[in-house]
Amino acid sequence: MHTRGVILVLLALLAGCRQSGVVNKGVDSRFFLPPVGSKVLVKQDIPVPPGWARTFFQRGEAVGYYQVDWYSVNCNFEINQVSEQIRYIQPGEFLVSRVEQQIEGVVHRPGQPVRLAAAGRFAVSGVDAGGVLLNQAVHLWLESEEQPEVRRLSCRGTLDDAPNAQFPSIAEMRQALGSVAEIRLPEDAY
Repeated sequence: MHTRGVILVLLALLAGCRQSGVVNKGVDSRFFLPPVGSKVLVKQDIPVPPGWARTFFQRGEAVGYYQVDWYSVNCNFEINQVSEQIRYIQPGEFLVSRVEQQIEGVVHRPGQPVRLAAAGRFAVSGVDAGGVLLNQAVHLWLESEEQPEVRRLSCRGTLDDAPNAQFPSIAEMRQALGSVAEIRLPEDAY
């Protein structure tokens, strides 16, 4: 009799997970990623500064690495090699060939600058007398025959403590990129 009761409770719990709205697949949901086959359309030249392989965007504007507000959604394009010369990502269409999520632990001590503690899939590390903040990122690996040196587009959610850290939604990624680039899902009308 006890086994039957446990099974009924488990079935009720599983049925509750099927309710609509539990997993929203809309662009505002943090649980919905751009699928492989999506496209990233770059609409204007994107400069990559000398000595860097990444260019950052936030609130629709290009920002330098040291100007990024890590407590707000941000994105960056990444190329394969660092150069001592300015490089440009040209306008064009990129196919999303792989999608990854990553959680980065960041050590934070009051009054001290934020420092990267660990990078990798779900790697988190902390120290005594400090806390660990998490930065959750979505990496869209890009392919283009015309621009094979463009590696990926990465977007991060807001830097926050573990219970509150979240991956960015597609809508937030689009907002961070502004008019510079567009993320197109396979079901989007062209």
